Parts: sequence; structure tokens; C-alpha cells
Amino acid sequence: QREGDFWRGGLVSALARGSLQMPTRWTRQARLDITLDHLDIAPLLQLSSIVKNEEMPLDPAELPGLNLRSKQLLWHGQDLGALQLTLGLVRNGLNLDSLELHAPGWVLRANGNWRGSGQTFVTALAGSLTSEDFGALLQRFDVTSAVKKTPVTIKFEWQWDGGPQDFQLQKLTGWLDLFGGEGRLLSVEPGL
Repeated sequence: QREGDFWRGGLVSALARGSLQMPTRWTRQARLDITLDHLDIAPLLQLSSIVKNEEMPLDPAELPGLNLRSKQLLWHGQDLGALQLTLGLVRNGLNLDSLELHAPGWVLRANGNWRGSGQTFVTALAGSLTSEDFGALLQRFDVTSAVKKTPVTIKFEWQWDGGPQDFQLQKLTGWLDLFGGEGRLLSVEPGL
């Protein structure tokens, strides 16, 4: 439905439920504004593997700016928390102005960019993860139950060739610092 300089509509699917507002006329400063009750990223990650296999890479300069808020970010049924994401266009790409993911016991904050031209693109991401109980966070994702009641702050700055969908650990450059507080490590193998 058109309202002044915007189109307004609703989204109702298994993937997402909420509302969107889109400018009737696109400019470099225009942004798609999406407010959701939930967003399931598992199907989006499957889509990124399809996009990755395309012969022509996505050009971030051709994508719209975006303000995205979701009360729940879901991944394979797991509630990752509330998401706020802001993307802005720049001359040769797209800036991740801010990404915040808030869940009980932990917060992820990041910013970055996806830039380039033609067939050559680079993605950069920097941020931090703060958790009141890192063991509970790891256990929530079935990683380990050997860490208990340990607060942690993880800071990182990464870069890789290609777009966000081209992320591969072996192509990653950058650093990661982990700062842990008092807690318990329940099992350590001898010799470590």
C-alpha cells in the first residue's frame, strides 16, 4: 500500500513475519526499513550457497541500504536473540554500519564493509561478543559443557576475499582476542 513517499506492506511466512517500508523512489540514501517479530536465517544461509555458486558475483553497490529489526533471530529453531542491523551504501560497496544481537546472557556487536568492483570484492568485519557465562553460551550451541560460569569478552577483526557469502576459515585474515574472567574448566587433557 502506498503512503506518501513509501510503500508499506506486511510479511507473513515461515521465514519472517513483520512489516516493511520501501521508498517509492530509490536514492543512494534511501533504505529499506524492515521490522519483524521473527527472522529465520537458516533458509537465508542456504540461499547464500546458491548465490555463491552463481557465475556473476553480487555487486554490493547495487544492493539497497537497510534498517532491519527483529525481536527474534532464529537459526534451526534456536532463538539467537533480538537483532538490529543497519546497512548503508558507499561509493564502491556496502557498509555494515552496525549489527547488534542481544540475547539473555550475551551480546554481539559488529560493523564492517563489503567493497570492490567487477569480479574483485573484499569483506571486513570487526566486533565483540560479551557473555556473562561463556560455558552456558557454548552449551546452548552444543559445543562443549566443560566451561562453567566464566564471563568472557571476545574481540575480533577479520577480512576475507569475496562477499559475506564467500566466508571460509582458511581464507580468513585478522585476529581474535579472548578475555576470560573467573570460572571453571571442568576437563583438561594432560599435556595441554
